Amino acid sequence: MKDGILILWKPRTTYYIREETMEKSISIHRSLIVAICIITILAPLNRAAAEPVKVLTFQIPGLVISETEGGFVKLYLEAARRAGISVDLKVLPVKRARHLFESEKADSFFPALDASLNVDASKAVFHVKKLFAFVREGSPIPSAIEQLEGKKVCLTRGFTYPRKITMNENIKLDEASDPVQSFKKLAKNRCDSFVADPKVGANALEKSGEQGIKWAPDTPLAHMDVYFAFRTDEHGKDLAMKFTQALDDMKKDGTFGAIMSGKQK
Repeated sequence: MKDGILILWKPRTTYYIREETMEKSISIHRSLIVAICIITILAPLNRAAAEPVKVLTFQIPGLVISETEGGFVKLYLEAARRAGISVDLKVLPVKRARHLFESEKADSFFPALDASLNVDASKAVFHVKKLFAFVREGSPIPSAIEQLEGKKVCLTRGFTYPRKITMNENIKLDEASDPVQSFKKLAKNRCDSFVADPKVGANALEKSGEQGIKWAPDTPLAHMDVYFAFRTDEHGKDLAMKFTQALDDMKKDGTFGAIMSGKQK
């Protein structure tokens, strides 16, 4: 009888210990899985926050001169500084810079317009681009893109123009690598009009030394948002939000205007 009781009691005790041990083991494994998941989720975010933002741009006379010079470059760097963001900025040929951003091999690209990108992007708009038609004295100044049809129009290679111009079969396009060349062509009657934004156009016209060319500041051909583009993931959206806030602050305290006017070194 005594031996029988001992036999019944031992298996129960042994089974109870094994069940408790198993529950503890399962609990530990669950905790490890949760910890691994948290680390997996947070690790990329921590790396993204620690690593410099890879930024690509391309040369634009007066606006993107080098990695540190030019109105748009200084605007980007100041916004990044205020947002507490470290950047690795490189100036590349326009097509290569755009392709690398669209291939997700860069975090940011500027200046970007909807007509220039083949992918969606998170945006920090910093400028509204207005395009104007420059013509010779005595010629009517086009006030709409449709009025360019049937004419030979000079454009600057690397600049972005509305698809209503670039894809219009009724407009004959003549691209030059430098806007100064376009003004010389216009002056020599080798094209009917040159389309440019006012800042670039005015600077190039002065450098060209050409006379007898006019434009109408009150009749832009198009308006386009110009923005610092970021990727559409959470990190990109966060960067766009921080840059937008920094740009707003810069406009309020006058820094934005000082940079774009060339008064801030």
